Amino acid sequence: MPYLGPFLAAIFPVALAIAVDPGWTMLFWVVGLFVTAELVSNNVVEPWLYGSSTGLSSLAIIIAAIFWTMLWGPVGLFLATPLTVCLVVMGRYVPQLEFLGVLLGSDPVLAPEEQLYQRLLAGNLEEAVEFAENYVDECSSRELYDNVGIPALRLAENDRQRSSIDTNYRRLVADTAISVVREVDDHIREKANAVDEGNHTAQRPCVLCLAGRTELDHAAAEMLAQVLEERTIGAKVLPPIAVSRGALEQLDLQGVDVVCLSYFHPQPQVYARYVFRRLRRRAPQVKLAACCWNLIAGTEQTGELKTQMAADAAFASLQACVEQVEAWVGRAAALGDTPQLTADAERAQLAALRGLGLDASKRQDLDEASRKVAQAFNVPIALVTLVDNIQLTAAEARAQEVQAGLPSNHEGSLDAHVIAAGDMLVSEDVTEDPRFADDPHVLERGIRFYAGVPLRTSSGHVVGCLCVIDTQPREFTDRDRDRLQEMAKQLMIDIQSARVATGVESDSSREVHPAP
Repeated sequence: MPYLGPFLAAIFPVALAIAVDPGWTMLFWVVGLFVTAELVSNNVVEPWLYGSSTGLSSLAIIIAAIFWTMLWGPVGLFLATPLTVCLVVMGRYVPQLEFLGVLLGSDPVLAPEEQLYQRLLAGNLEEAVEFAENYVDECSSRELYDNVGIPALRLAENDRQRSSIDTNYRRLVADTAISVVREVDDHIREKANAVDEGNHTAQRPCVLCLAGRTELDHAAAEMLAQVLEERTIGAKVLPPIAVSRGALEQLDLQGVDVVCLSYFHPQPQVYARYVFRRLRRRAPQVKLAACCWNLIAGTEQTGELKTQMAADAAFASLQACVEQVEAWVGRAAALGDTPQLTADAERAQLAALRGLGLDASKRQDLDEASRKVAQAFNVPIALVTLVDNIQLTAAEARAQEVQAGLPSNHEGSLDAHVIAAGDMLVSEDVTEDPRFADDPHVLERGIRFYAGVPLRTSSGHVVGCLCVIDTQPREFTDRDRDRLQEMAKQLMIDIQSARVATGVESDSSREVHPAP
């Protein structure tokens, strides 16, 4: 019908024009109408419709009709489209004939992320920006980075893992990607100002986006920060040098509610765990998110990733990360400022703890002291937590299974909160406390009641905390609070007295006696 239909349809109007018009004018108009309509239909409309339904390009439809008609005449005209479709299908599934699918098919040769990666790898900023802005106009910046930007950087990281590109090309890809992010940000701001001028207000940087190891991680952190800024959440981006050992201690966490650490490494657990443990000690209430953009297949489904990295959450997609950060920031704004520990204060605490000279035997004494505290308050668990990441536990035999699940290596945000604030913390029902109600390090271990006081030296430095824990909510009276504080004070007096006695004994052993 696409080919014979026009002739069959024109027979009756042409015959009618000849019958009713004594001249030739009506006949010419009828024939001209059909010729014009069929030219437009056959060369524009039908190739476009057939191409979209058969997977052929419009040009391939026209060329196929001409070729097969020249080869086999009317029969070739009938078979032009199905024969060409067969060639395209063969090109898609037979590697040796792949060029046929590329030449005749309607699918783009490269996926969107491959197109962007091609431009980044060539350092073609202009075309990369044009591609990104067109995508943002059709979708959103979050979809651009989630579906195109981060996958493009993932291709670069995988090429680096295979040694397909060297360091210079990787740096070029990252630098160009960062420039694209900033151009897209300006493009979005211009559109927003055109709609609503003067209503854009700067937000304080309450989210810290850190690059884990490489320049590609830095580019991903820039993408995340740009999406957060677009949602009126202040974000600050820092390069990989910020998470090195020396710089990490100087990291400014004042006013920060969430830290997002980006990695393209396929297995970032070891690197992220080191960073998060240091941050957890300094700022216990800051939420820590691991953004793993290039996980090994199946890793994100294990459910153990965030535990392995000592994080509050782990994400493999930008959308999930942004939604969780929005929830955290909103909750943090409702709670107000949280205690944070500066790098200088942390060093002073560690120095004060080392000055106490707590060797292995003395730490066993602390274990015995915590056992007595547990008995005094009739709780299953009492802990002495020290700032050097060593935690000593004592509990009744009936709480052995709870003990095994308690946080170690100073990962518990409750103890860290006490040490950072330098003040008593009592939460009679942790599940009802908005500060800890969603903290996996607390709830997943069955903690429901917590009371802790800082262990303070005579010089005023907090070197740890003494706390009591129960698996059921309970009331903690003012008398109980005073008792716990007195026990903490007495414990520090005993520790420092033992240190003085050890020092006197050591000096006596070093006395020199004259020879007889």
